[in-house]
Amino acid sequence: MQSPALAVRPFHAADEPAVVRLWHDCGLTRPWNDPHKDIARKLVVQPELFLVGESEGAIVAAVMAGYDGHRGWVNYLAVAPGHRRRGHASALMQAVERGLLRYGCPKINLLVRGDNAAVLDFYARLGFGRDDVVSLGKRLIPDTPEVAAG
Repeated sequence: MQSPALAVRPFHAADEPAVVRLWHDCGLTRPWNDPHKDIARKLVVQPELFLVGESEGAIVAAVMAGYDGHRGWVNYLAVAPGHRRRGHASALMQAVERGLLRYGCPKINLLVRGDNAAVLDFYARLGFGRDDVVSLGKRLIPDTPEVAAG
């Protein structure tokens, strides 16, 4: 259910400091991923699927999504700690689903850290289920010198 106090809109370049701060406040940033580089990369690929939620003039929620022609992907779904349990995450996910459907996307995939029971429960309420897969990754472009050296 979308909260009437949340306005969902596409990301604008001026939103970057607030979105990075939001991701940091929500514990989504990692030393090996530069969030500014993640934003720059997203803005050249389906930027219309990078959404923010505003309440009373402040960005309190954000999500990145994309479609690769086979599956839709969701990353960086975040709601400011003081604005949770108001339907904001659900509102963003509904907007993402509508955007992905416009591309003809048949299925959404996303990754959740295995120990994050609250987020797993949230996605289960939205109809997501566990797939019997193992996520693998290989970094092609390091974001930080430490990653390049290590």
